[in-house]
Amino acid sequence: VEFIADDQNLKQLNDNWDILGPDYLDFNYTIPKEKHAEIARLVKKHYFSTKPIDRQSTKELIQMSSDRFFVVDSEKAARMQAKVNRNPVWYYYFSYRGAQSLSDAYSGTTVDYGVSHGDDVVYVLNTSWVDPTTTQKDRDMQKQLIDFWVLFATEGIPKIANVEWQKLNPSKKELHYLHIAGPDRINMDSNANLGEKEFWNSINFNENILKHKTRINKEEL
Repeated sequence: VEFIADDQNLKQLNDNWDILGPDYLDFNYTIPKEKHAEIARLVKKHYFSTKPIDRQSTKELIQMSSDRFFVVDSEKAARMQAKVNRNPVWYYYFSYRGAQSLSDAYSGTTVDYGVSHGDDVVYVLNTSWVDPTTTQKDRDMQKQLIDFWVLFATEGIPKIANVEWQKLNPSKKELHYLHIAGPDRINMDSNANLGEKEFWNSINFNENILKHKTRINKEEL
């Protein structure tokens, strides 16, 4: 978001995508160097088709960035935890855009770029960047989240807005999650391809590989 309102930066990213794309999308070290440009073009085509990266395609840039950096791997992490945890895992997706957003601080503008990563947290924890109390709707959202966080922290019950929040089942293809779209728009939802995960999983990234070393037990020196 820091550079999304800067035409010069967007032009530089577009004109030098083959070089900057692998670094921007953080696969410099998880894709062989000789395939960097190929994968960068593949991703750009998937999200932008034939559009250039500019002010008119910021929605596509934000979607691509969100999917790559947050959405796909947050689901992956939740599924992995649900497989091994003794306690259940619950997943929520926050899409409420309040009167203010962290994206305002990041971009230096008041342009509505959608919901920023971390916007849910500012309704619960105090920050100088965002005031979540300027409208009644924001205050209602704040109360919902604070009550939910406190209840879960004290009693371990994931309850909000009287919605039956289903725990994550890692064996199911579809991800079932709580969608928080506003103080009066909270419901269960599901998606088998959240964050375009099928596309991202089709790319052979050499990442998130757990390497185990054989441990040798010694009884004496």
